[in-house]
Amino acid sequence: MWHTLLYPFKFLYAFSIANWQIWLPYLVGFCYATIAGHFLINLVMVRMWKCIDLKGNSANKIKGDDWQPPVTGILERTLYVSSLIMSHGEFIGFWIALKVASQWKRWSKGIGGRTIYMNSLIGSGISILYAVVGFKIITYIKENHLGYLFTVPLLLPIATFILWYWLKRYIKNI
Repeated sequence: MWHTLLYPFKFLYAFSIANWQIWLPYLVGFCYATIAGHFLINLVMVRMWKCIDLKGNSANKIKGDDWQPPVTGILERTLYVSSLIMSHGEFIGFWIALKVASQWKRWSKGIGGRTIYMNSLIGSGISILYAVVGFKIITYIKENHLGYLFTVPLLLPIATFILWYWLKRYIKNI
């Protein structure tokens, strides 16, 4: 009797502690790509926008809403990791082409279009790097490559901090 009543909830067993070896690599990889990636990429992007001085225009007027880029970035990195898991990395190229095509007019016209384009391109590149490392974390945990697991995910944040620090010299209004 109880077995019949609990059958619809059988899928929850896949997420139980008994199956942690199945879901833990994915949890760690996706968290690295989305959460750690969000905060570290945000440091660089905020600094890059501070570096832009488009003839008295504030960067806030140019870059738009504050909530859209982080939400888009988290969604992108989730899609990127998922596409790499499914062996369809070409999706990343499709997504970048879609982003470029949708903003082409904005980047090709007006003051600082190339600068805005370059900021977006750099942000997308860093986002892809965090997604790839998130994907590699999943494979490193599943294949028990502990050496790579503890070195590769640390190198990207170190490189991100170096970029963040290096950008400081290009801030116009300090």
